[in-house]
Amino acid sequence: MKLQDNKENIINQIRSLNEDTNPLWGMLTASELIVHLSEPFQIALKERPLNFTIPAPKWLVKWIVIYSPFPWPKGTKAPEDYLTLTPSEFHADKETLISYLDKFINSDDLLEDHSAFGKMSKSDWDYLLYRHFLHHFKQFRL
Repeated sequence: MKLQDNKENIINQIRSLNEDTNPLWGMLTASELIVHLSEPFQIALKERPLNFTIPAPKWLVKWIVIYSPFPWPKGTKAPEDYLTLTPSEFHADKETLISYLDKFINSDDLLEDHSAFGKMSKSDWDYLLYRHFLHHFKQFRL
């Protein structure tokens, strides 16, 4: 599993992010990034609902977003469901994100039917969340 195999590196990158780090592109602040990275974990762990769809076959959307060999484009707008959390205290939010990483790695009770991607296995979620980290780590030079 990508997240488990790279857990130490991911945690180090999260902890190395400073509150005043500016992105290379996009409008997210470092504080907003940290809570944004927590949101898909909450969805995967069934802690919050997911209501967005994309007008295309789910299998195709899933392949493009999760398994396509191409990096995600810079400036891609996230679904509104993914931009709802408000940052609180930067260091506490980072520790919350790390706890979600741990909780995901140790959980087998995950959302199985994604409203835009269709059926999701733990491996699908793992790769999606890993790509999400990679995309934003590049955005913030981590």
